[in-house]
Order: sequence, then structure tokens, then C-alpha cells
Amino acid sequence: MPKDGLSGKNLDYVSLSGANMAETDLSHSSLRHARLTRSNLRGADLRDSDLHDAHLAQADVTDADLSGADLTGADLQGVDLDRAASLEGAKFDQSQAHSGSPLSASGSSPAAFRWDSDARSARVAEADGMARDVQRLADALKAPTRIAELLENRLPPGLEQACVAAGSPWTFLASHAEDETPVAIEVRWDRTEGTLRELRADAFALLGTITESVTFVQQRTTPTAVEYRIVTGTLDGDDQLANPGSVLVLRVVTPQLADETAGGR
Repeated sequence: MPKDGLSGKNLDYVSLSGANMAETDLSHSSLRHARLTRSNLRGADLRDSDLHDAHLAQADVTDADLSGADLTGADLQGVDLDRAASLEGAKFDQSQAHSGSPLSASGSSPAAFRWDSDARSARVAEADGMARDVQRLADALKAPTRIAELLENRLPPGLEQACVAAGSPWTFLASHAEDETPVAIEVRWDRTEGTLRELRADAFALLGTITESVTFVQQRTTPTAVEYRIVTGTLDGDDQLANPGSVLVLRVVTPQLADETAGGR
């Protein structure tokens, strides 16, 4: 039987990474942006809890009741949701399909919901055509041609204009490059408040000022920043990234999100 004490509590932003919360009653509690990385939630009661944008990477949810829980935006990397006691009515979003998904109606395997209100969890079309293009990009990256643009304390023109535009949420801080490493551009996100999802939306808009027709972006978080690793260019008939190709890292410093992003991926 779950332990009493935390049901219905406001635990937003709490740091419980690695904590033993086994069989704890967290039902109806608010755990938005909570840091629960590697925590023990075996048998915990998380019914109707709000785990929006919570950090749950590597958490153990064996026999936990997550029915009705809001897990939209949560980091579920390494979480085995198949071991949960119940996910009935739990909310997920499309971006979580790779790291954790609600169980299918049969309860036997994860279902990749395409958006919050999706009840069908079925693909409309196969992704084979896109997979071929992704492979072409991967093959081009293995080519010996050096494609990184070496920038010294300056930005690509489009990105620079976006940073200085009226109302821009960005301030350019620095850029540097070393041999055999991608160009690193450091910027500050100047919004006074916001979520990691909103930062990502702004970052993608900023990157859109410099990206080419073929682009790969990977988000990584550290205790002090959010990084976006980008490969962008155009593929020609020889499966090489056509000039100008770019390999760069956009490093976002954002003090108001430091607690939220620490420990995230």
C-alpha cells in the first residue's frame, strides 16, 4: 500500500534525483519540472499527478500507477513504462515516442501517439522515403571533405541579424572554433520566464535563419546550458554535403532554466 504524506502537494521544481520514493502516495500532486532522475518510484501512486516537463530519465516505475498522469514534455529516457501498473488515461506527446510511450490497448507494447489528443496511435504513411534521405546525410558525414565553417568571434549573417532584430529574445555572447571541432556559438536566451519547450521553439526559429535544405539537430542539456548540435547543407548527386555546409553547436545560456535543464538530455 502506498505511503501517505505527499498526495495533492505542490512539488514543482523539487530535486529528488536518486531518491527512494517507492510506494509513496504522490497522487494528485504537482511535480512540474521536478528532477526525479534515477529515482525509485516502484509501486508509487502517481494517479492524476502533473509531471509536465519533469526529469524522469532512468527512473524505476515498476508497478507504479500512472493512470491519468500528465507526462507531456517529460524526459522519459531509459524509463520502462511497460513495467508500470497502469497508464490508463496518461497524457504523452509525440516527441516522447522514442524514449517512452503509453501502452497499447492490449497492454503488450508501446503505442506511439502522434499528438496529445491522438487516440488511434497509428501511422498514416510509412517513413521509408525519409529514412533514405537520413541515410544519405549520414553517408555524407562520413566523407573526408571538411565542411565546418571556421568562424572567429562572428556569426553567420542570418543568425547575426536575428540576434539584433527588434524584440529578439537572443543576445550573442561569443563564438569560437578549433581544429577538428565544430564551430561553437554561445548565445543568451533573454526571456524572463519560459519552459524548455518554449526555448526549443525559439532556438529552432533562430537556427532556421541559417539552415539549408538538409538539416539534423540534436538537443543536449548540461547543468549550465542547453546545446543544439547542427549539421546542415544540401546533398548533391554524389551524396556529399554541398558547399556551404556547416557543422556547429549553438550553446544557449539561460539562467532561469538552469534548474529545469540540469540532468536532462
